[in-house]
Amino acid sequence: MSPRIARHESALFLAVGHIFLTDAGRVSLTTVVQPGRLTGLAAVELLLERIEGRHERKRHLVGAELIVRSTTGPRL
Repeated sequence: MSPRIARHESALFLAVGHIFLTDAGRVSLTTVVQPGRLTGLAAVELLLERIEGRHERKRHLVGAELIVRSTTGPRL
């Protein structure tokens, strides 16, 4: 016989993006939030450089925030 695992002990759930429903229900969902404005600005900057004929590779690092809620938080 395989050992039984209590519900919610075997899996963790998270979402990407700050979706308003992640904290609206009985079980709040852990999310990774990326700064949309900064990501958009970096994309526009790269696009304008391409239009101007510059094609060198660039890397833009945009931070993210982990909002820990009940789907990945500590077990109490």
